[in-house]
Amino acid sequence: MPHNSKSNEACNAENEQAWHVAQQQGLQFSADKTMLLKCPDKNIKSVVIPEGVTTIEDTAFISCKKLQSVEIPESVTEIE
Repeated sequence: MPHNSKSNEACNAENEQAWHVAQQQGLQFSADKTMLLKCPDKNIKSVVIPEGVTTIEDTAFISCKKLQSVEIPESVTEIE
């Protein structure tokens, strides 16, 4: 059991880091942080979407012409 607890702690730390990076990148989320609304940085090359986001707005990356990779967590179930 201690292994699972440590694993959960590691996952939580990784997700906290993902939220920190997302905020630094200027990603814009709904008030409840379940929907990714917009990525305003036109020069961004890589995005890691934090766990807990369930929806990505279909135009979220429309102005990101240099975007090369997006890491999408399992919590995302919809792109609208």
